[in-house]
Amino acid sequence: MDTSPHISLGQAFAHCASTGSYWLWIAIACVASVITIVLLTRANNKSEVNGMVKMVIYFAIAAAILCSIFVRPTSVCQNTSVDAAARGNYLGY
Repeated sequence: MDTSPHISLGQAFAHCASTGSYWLWIAIACVASVITIVLLTRANNKSEVNGMVKMVIYFAIAAAILCSIFVRPTSVCQNTSVDAAARGNYLGY
């Protein structure tokens, strides 16, 4: 078992921000959220949508955006030691 210290969350965010796939997942989550909100608004204009359904959809949208931002850096932070980061080996993808 590796007992060396982990990199900081800031270092993990800095590494993830330098990769294009991280920004791609954030963009996909934002575009899907905008499309969902537009479709929900159109459905609400045609007939009243149940308030609980709207709240569940809004929660799912918020969860998708937050997960796309935080899941990868926290995984990289937990799985990458300081020694591995010094060698350029970031784990957790």
